[in-house]
Amino acid sequence: VSHILRYRNTKMKITRHNLQTLIHEELDRAYRSLGSPETVAKALSTYVKWNEMRSDYDGPPERDPSHQGMLRKFWSATEEEGWEETGPNEPWSAAFVSYIEDDPWFTPSIRHADYIHDAIVSRIRMEQGYPESGEHVAFSPEEIIPAPGDKRCYPRDGGNHCDICLDVDCKTVIGGNIGDDIAIRSSDHAPSVAMFITKLPE
Repeated sequence: VSHILRYRNTKMKITRHNLQTLIHEELDRAYRSLGSPETVAKALSTYVKWNEMRSDYDGPPERDPSHQGMLRKFWSATEEEGWEETGPNEPWSAAFVSYIEDDPWFTPSIRHADYIHDAIVSRIRMEQGYPESGEHVAFSPEEIIPAPGDKRCYPRDGGNHCDICLDVDCKTVIGGNIGDDIAIRSSDHAPSVAMFITKLPE
């Protein structure tokens, strides 16, 4: 992808066939993600604020009255309605990722499947020779060296879940609605990764 973006910044002429060849050569070498320091900074500051607001409530953290305002913010980042009626009965892990990402290229949703789908579509476009700088693109684990700010995705409870990588190689992740809480954990303690999503350089 680095070669591809350099081509776009020059006046060199390149055919679609040559562009596809470059893409596959890049993927064979394992794409080294640049990640997103801004995403990590917001994720960590949100984690700190969440824990500072924790009260003496003796129950699941997502039902702590002091957390309801933050949960509404997560949900509103997806532009979905209905939180006031259902509250923490609704899964909110994708809303957490959407709130943290806050990127016009990212698809905010209450469902991980929606932005996973768009990342797969972006990957197909990239392989066809239409990479767009800033797009969030899906990579299989063996194709990429993940960086802080990438999403680490896997199947969960008949659906999908994505955490946010906090370091190179994604050894540590942060996620929402993990045990009804926001949690930082080793990726070794999470289900096996099925996909990484990374943002292409702008």
